[in-house]
Amino acid sequence: FQRALKNLQAVHQAEADMRPFGVWAWYFVPFANLWKPLDGFNAVRDGSRHAEGKKSDGSGLVGLWWICWLAFNIVSRIGQVTLESGMQSGDIDTLSLASVIDAVAVSIGIAAALLLARFVTEIARGQEQVAFMSSASAFD
Repeated sequence: FQRALKNLQAVHQAEADMRPFGVWAWYFVPFANLWKPLDGFNAVRDGSRHAEGKKSDGSGLVGLWWICWLAFNIVSRIGQVTLESGMQSGDIDTLSLASVIDAVAVSIGIAAALLLARFVTEIARGQEQVAFMSSASAFD
């Protein structure tokens, strides 16, 4: 994402208004890390689509991925705590519940991975088009 954002800035895409490090820096700011990195991901996706000659489709693909990613992390943490509780108490029902929670977390994680692959592919296509149309030195 950092390279893609630098590339878009090199060809003066209006969407590329966040500093490349800014996409990742927001992860370290409590509460803002729940939505601010999404701005950078959307800027890269929209800028790459515009560079490819397409309009932003407003499909919410990045937002859906982000929701799945957050849900995966929350549900997997709940599963981990439930597993630890079941291991300490030796309760088979708690261990069974932990297995179900982990299965749900894995399902959400797979959905997040598939969505990520889809929008990263879109970004890659747009970046190839930008590199083809530009002689900017940012493309290595």
